[in-house]
Amino acid sequence: MSTKRNDLTIKEKKDILVRFDKLDKCSQREAALALKIPQPTLNKILKNRKEIVEHEEQNLPLSRKRKRNGQNVDVEESLLRWFQQARNLNVPVSNSILQEKSINLALQLGVDNFSPTIGWLTRWKNRNNIVTG
Repeated sequence: MSTKRNDLTIKEKKDILVRFDKLDKCSQREAALALKIPQPTLNKILKNRKEIVEHEEQNLPLSRKRKRNGQNVDVEESLLRWFQQARNLNVPVSNSILQEKSINLALQLGVDNFSPTIGWLTRWKNRNNIVTG
């Protein structure tokens, strides 16, 4: 009999951490039984505690189940930093400006064959919880 994989959202993982912290000192096995989750799941959540907390602090979507990176991580990280700076300066940013800036950043970083399609831009904005005008 096979079981279906059930990925937890960041919010669910954060809730488990909060409930775990309220438990009296006990083994992971006992804590997992009390929290009604498998012990390996609890172990992985505890191991990734720092990333889970940082995800929440960065105001990223708590409904996310998995962190997926694009093919051009350097371009995406640079574009996010630029976008955050533009927003801090109250500079209006449109989709076309983001696409143009991503092309320029890709050239500066030496990334060949980079194509900022609308689909890529939409996924990038969703991953980073970005709303443009």
